[in-house]
Amino acid sequence: MKNRSGEEKLRYLERYRWSSYPGYVSKSHQEGFIHYRWRSLMGRKTEAGNRRAYAGYTRDCVTQDDLVMSKAYGKSAYAIGDDELVEGVEREILAEKPRVERRADIHWPSEKRSGMEQVIRKVAEEYRVNEADLRKHGRAVGQAKGVAIELACRVCGISQREAGRVLGLSEHGISKQRQRLALQLRKDEVLGKRLDCILNLLVTP
Repeated sequence: MKNRSGEEKLRYLERYRWSSYPGYVSKSHQEGFIHYRWRSLMGRKTEAGNRRAYAGYTRDCVTQDDLVMSKAYGKSAYAIGDDELVEGVEREILAEKPRVERRADIHWPSEKRSGMEQVIRKVAEEYRVNEADLRKHGRAVGQAKGVAIELACRVCGISQREAGRVLGLSEHGISKQRQRLALQLRKDEVLGKRLDCILNLLVTP
């Protein structure tokens, strides 16, 4: 399912034998042992209206990027919330580090942050820009900046605030860049392939 398009995922959901989804969007597919009361949360005046609204809601969830959740995921690999919560969770995790054997399969926050240098280097190579320019505030490197930001948040497990410190932007600036890139990725297949290519170079041993 990971590499399927949004439409393919939706078709799969509609055809999957054990899914209750068809009954939520079609009266003829309802099952007697399922209570569809949650459909009323769509707030329409009729059951038919709720079914149509639920179908539209599901389509949007499956076929479109959730920018709010993308931003939340980008802050940390360990928690979802505001900066205070995320940093608090990471401090608690690091406090456990001395009590855990080194051979344990755990990715500690401080260790993952070392990957920032590799991200900057790979993006600079791909876009043929200067690494120092990637770290500066401004638009001198164009799209490369947004790609570096996205990969830093995805691969390094750092918060957007921390990414901003390295890449010369505020947390708000990082968030805007990621939102802009997400919109570009919906329309630009070449950009998506380019980002995936750099990502593969970063995660392949």
